[in-house]
Amino acid sequence: MATNNIVNKTAPFPCFSAFLSTGVNNVTGDGYVYKIICTEERTDTTNSYDNSTGIYLTPIKGNYSFYYSILFQAGLGTFDFADYFDAYIEIDGTRYAVNTIIGRGRQNNFYGANAYLTMGSNCTLSLDAEKSVSLYFVGYDGIRAHGIIGGGNTSFSGYCLF
Repeated sequence: MATNNIVNKTAPFPCFSAFLSTGVNNVTGDGYVYKIICTEERTDTTNSYDNSTGIYLTPIKGNYSFYYSILFQAGLGTFDFADYFDAYIEIDGTRYAVNTIIGRGRQNNFYGANAYLTMGSNCTLSLDAEKSVSLYFVGYDGIRAHGIIGGGNTSFSGYCLF
């Protein structure tokens, strides 16, 4: 990839960006883990993201940076201080870039009925080739989301730094 500290610009540099085109309704509750499959690709220089499974397979060994943003509508269930949502990137069974939103209590009705909330995070890791990278979303303790919002509002992307 590099000779004398100069990057080979003729080879495609691994990167992808995909988004959820159509929203998904009532996706979580009681610890159900939902895999977010971003069905529309903006770019994929090495054809390494599978938009039917939501898996990005690292094509080469390198340092990768991944990012996600999830827009969802909260408001179903009974909410207390133990209720929360998690979102995370999973690489070969290990969670990274975990983001948690915690319920504010029944008296506050979780940020108001039908509130729209955004979760996002990123991570940079040194990975070997052929590592499986996916995006997940889950609600705990009876909390449910009305849905994950599509139309480009939920996205997943990554690129190899070097």
